[in-house]
Amino acid sequence: MENGTIGYTELIAKLSILMPEEIAQEELDFVRYLADTYSLKFDDIAAAYVDLYQKFVFNEKNPDKLRYILKTLIKAGVNEDMSGRVIAEMLKIYGDTLITEKISKADFESKIGSHFKNSKRWSSVILKEKINDSAYPEKFLEDFFDVAATAFL
Repeated sequence: MENGTIGYTELIAKLSILMPEEIAQEELDFVRYLADTYSLKFDDIAAAYVDLYQKFVFNEKNPDKLRYILKTLIKAGVNEDMSGRVIAEMLKIYGDTLITEKISKADFESKIGSHFKNSKRWSSVILKEKINDSAYPEKFLEDFFDVAATAFL
């Protein structure tokens, strides 16, 4: 999508509900930069990111870490040879977990971790060492994808 198309305009409009339009454009510029850097389709990633941003705000979560979450999730997905569409789906699934106050390790693993097949050998160790039986969804994602993004698979 180019800046003048309806899809881009709709994404800007969705974000502009939450922030000034120029900041919304900066957010999408960041998404485009990551998509281009990792040769992913911008449309899929951008739509998922905007939806996740809205979920964060509407669930009274601080969206300050969303750029970090997006960046690490993309790196982890690329490490796993995931397409942009699958990475976008991981963003959606993660957003769906935000409605829960806390999530168990087992739920996190079944909803998100299980999609990272090559990561199985280290993901359970990470979760065991860094997180108790349950935690806020953001904590799981930070720890899981921080390592996934830099793991040598």
